[in-house]
Amino acid sequence: MVQLSVDGYWRIPPITRFAVTWTVVVSLGAWIGFIDLGYFVYYTPYVFSFPPQIWRLVTGFLWASKGLPLIFDTYFLYVWLRALETGHPRLPRRADVIWYLMFVGATILALDYFLALAFEYRYIKPLTVALCYTVTQQQQGMKGHFVIFEVPAPLMPYGMIAMNLFYNDMNGLFFDLYGLLAGHLYEFLTKVWPRAGGGFNPIPTPPIIESIVQWFDGNGRMNNRSWGTMFSPRADSDSSATTSGANVGPLPDSWRTRGAGRRLGS
Repeated sequence: MVQLSVDGYWRIPPITRFAVTWTVVVSLGAWIGFIDLGYFVYYTPYVFSFPPQIWRLVTGFLWASKGLPLIFDTYFLYVWLRALETGHPRLPRRADVIWYLMFVGATILALDYFLALAFEYRYIKPLTVALCYTVTQQQQGMKGHFVIFEVPAPLMPYGMIAMNLFYNDMNGLFFDLYGLLAGHLYEFLTKVWPRAGGGFNPIPTPPIIESIVQWFDGNGRMNNRSWGTMFSPRADSDSSATTSGANVGPLPDSWRTRGAGRRLGS
């Protein structure tokens, strides 16, 4: 059972695995008093202090409050980020997903700074709303289950926002609207505007992000498999095999370089 759990954990896409693991560890650590959450919460004066605490630009989105919010926020983060990472047609590469998260996160922070509609620090909530909006926009005509209700899939982010009404949390409702606006802006710039403007995407994934991802992957030597991650050794350009003759087939290289076979006794 433990082995099955470990295998299932490593089958989770890498970005989702990191985000959910970090969120759970930091949130639980803060809940039991082992971690000081003050080092991870996003706070603008600290980010632009000297030296700048730039890690808050990421960690500010990856923590949840204790109790039910920890369960629901982490669950929604897992569901929608995994769906985005594995099945979105406009985000086929890992670099595209990272760029999406950077754009949406920056938009949420900018909206909060300039509009200041809510006094809130749990940026994981508008982030999950943005993820849900982006994923469900690709599911037009499909149904989804929200709590115990079956609703059209594109309405699910609105249901997430409406949940704040059950807790009489108007502050949280306005805060979640940042995520809806951020997701809608990304959808407009990458889907609606290119169709209306002749195919021009104003926010393409910067090449430097792809270069950084490849560097972390070991220049293309890391391959994700269902059972984990496989590292392939760097190939020697002088010993590359040809595409015909004895150099192809399922046998190991050491067997394929022994020359033609001979029958015993001949």
